[in-house]
Amino acid sequence: MIFLIFTLIVALLVAIFAVQNADPVAINLFWYVAEVPLVLVILGSVLAGALIVFLIAIYREFRIKGKAKAKAKAEKIKTEKVIAEKTQEKESEHKTSSEKSSQKSDSDQNNKGVNNP
Repeated sequence: MIFLIFTLIVALLVAIFAVQNADPVAINLFWYVAEVPLVLVILGSVLAGALIVFLIAIYREFRIKGKAKAKAKAEKIKTEKVIAEKTQEKESEHKTSSEKSSQKSDSDQNNKGVNNP
């Protein structure tokens, strides 16, 4: 809210300054020469500066969002990798325990066959 009030005050001061300086001035750009009121030069300069600041702010915002999105994607890949490793680990434990139990039942059956003639 303070920023908005400050911006409005600065805009008002620039407008008052521009209106008080309404005399025509010569603008030279390479071979082009034009006479325009100073008020237009001042307001045009202020608008050009505001546009540049706005474009820089948009660029920074997109860059920050892009970094956040890339970080989130990396976290997601890392999490998926950890989940896959845990799943694989559980499957191998289950497979190992089922092999041990089948070997135990085979050995039990072999022992029963040896004990019972």
